[in-house]
Amino acid sequence: MCFALVYYFDMINLYCYHVESGNVQNPDVIYLFGRAGDGTRCKITVNGLNRRIYVLPRNGCTDADVTRELQALCKKADIDQYSCRTVDRRNSSLLGIDNPEDSYLFVELCYSYGYPDIVGSSGQTFRCVFGFTMTSLETFIVSSKLKGPMWITIRNTTQIEPRHFEVNSPNMVVVDEQQGQPPPVVYVGVAFSSPPTTTIAMAVAARDHIGFTTESTSADEKSNGPPIIQCRDERDLWSKFSQELHNIDPDIVVTYAVSLNRRRRLECDGRLVCDIRTSADEFIGKGRTAFPELVCSQLKFIWTDIIFCDQLRHVEYHLGKARVLLRLVDSLRFIPLTIQLTKLCGNLLSQSFQGQRAIRVDYLLLHAFAKLKFMIPDCRESQKKPFKYASFSSSTLKSTQT
Repeated sequence: MCFALVYYFDMINLYCYHVESGNVQNPDVIYLFGRAGDGTRCKITVNGLNRRIYVLPRNGCTDADVTRELQALCKKADIDQYSCRTVDRRNSSLLGIDNPEDSYLFVELCYSYGYPDIVGSSGQTFRCVFGFTMTSLETFIVSSKLKGPMWITIRNTTQIEPRHFEVNSPNMVVVDEQQGQPPPVVYVGVAFSSPPTTTIAMAVAARDHIGFTTESTSADEKSNGPPIIQCRDERDLWSKFSQELHNIDPDIVVTYAVSLNRRRRLECDGRLVCDIRTSADEFIGKGRTAFPELVCSQLKFIWTDIIFCDQLRHVEYHLGKARVLLRLVDSLRFIPLTIQLTKLCGNLLSQSFQGQRAIRVDYLLLHAFAKLKFMIPDCRESQKKPFKYASFSSSTLKSTQT
């Protein structure tokens, strides 16, 4: 006899600092990561994300004609759950529509991201299609008005695992109008070494919203030095390190010049990675981001790299480097500055930590277009050719000046 116990929660308040989209098998799923009001780190699975495709009727065709054609396309693709409605959207000069009206009546088609894109670039009753390039992540962030780390309320949740909840509709996720103080943020400094001996040293600290610092140092560590765990190989090392990281349960991992492979390992379970070199390239400028130079300019002492020596000295060196990483990130204030920049642009905090400026601009425009009810310029017809800026001749410039 098999049975399952399911707990239902009416409401959860979560300080959401990271959002991830589902994999290929679950394209209509979004994962939210953050800390609840009591400081517990939680994961929320949001199911049922829908595409929002907007089609512009041809001249002489009504909205009912377009709706019938879209219904036929959904039936052909075996899509049984969808909705159609007429919406009013403002025009943009980037849409590529000949008639320069201020606004248009579009037919909005909504269906699950679990189905592929079924609408072509045009049809018998419509001439343009918009919204097909919007990913599930962009759709959720823009529709929920989530701009960076914020307090949100999730209703009608179901607990499927400890600290893991599920909700069946993105409409149950609402951004709080009154944003209170964020919960304390726990982050660790991690220093890596390279072969012939791979070492991972980790220093732990807790930071709250006013910058209070609590170093995690036990009495045994003060008297006898840091604990050393020997591993058989690098796989065993990463396994034990992941377990220690899971026990500490940090929100952000601070490191320096981490490789892409190691970054992906650190970003498991919704954790964020703050690479000091990447942040220094953005806030300070390239050419002044070497680790000894940053330590000298910010912490006012000389940092000297060492070559491979005895094991104990090697571990103490990297543990000291991990502690210096925490001091550096506090001195340079990279984390609060990155959070403020993310809230301003409305993108993901992980994207800001990676220095993706173009992504920040994209989300800034997405939020602005959605707020003003402008149609986002991603028409299929304009994607066939690369975008070209308008070229002005000398006679055109003269006539413009007169």
